[in-house]
Amino acid sequence: MLRIIGLGNRIYGDDGIGPCLAAALKSCSHQIHKNIEIIPLDLPSHGDITYLMGADTIILIDSILDDETKLYRIDINKATPSELLELAQSGSGHGLSPTTLVALAKASGILEDQAVYLLVIGPLTPSFGKGLSDNAIVKAIQALDSLVRVASHHGYKLNVDEGCVYSFLKDVCSDPLSPLDSDSRNRL
Repeated sequence: MLRIIGLGNRIYGDDGIGPCLAAALKSCSHQIHKNIEIIPLDLPSHGDITYLMGADTIILIDSILDDETKLYRIDINKATPSELLELAQSGSGHGLSPTTLVALAKASGILEDQAVYLLVIGPLTPSFGKGLSDNAIVKAIQALDSLVRVASHHGYKLNVDEGCVYSFLKDVCSDPLSPLDSDSRNRL
């Protein structure tokens, strides 16, 4: 099972790129492989380590303030919790950084030999009460190749309609309070 988890805090604008991109992937991926699960996590918490259970490949998506978009492979068997936490020092506008989530899951025995990746999208600028900036949307579209490449490397096919992702990010994520799932949007 491949699990793609987008983390962030949508009320801080660009910091919400993780859950927004995950929701866009979920909405805009054609023929999602039955062994691919995509989870947008707005305001992740300690209990969310359970989302790491049962997956052999995990891709975490988050924003980064002071660096360019990069894809990291986290070797959970070599990295100590303090080394994982050091990677998280880039700043987080939400309660739990992705590397803290991984460190907690490793310490609790949830993670053993899974392939874990961290895709950070940046540099981005959080803005309280604003939606995603045009810069964040462009960076997210550019990051799609990395996601597709990692999925393919592990035997998963992720068919993504870039135009649909762009529209979703531009339309749905322009308001940090709008629901990300279509069922909630249809009820409004």
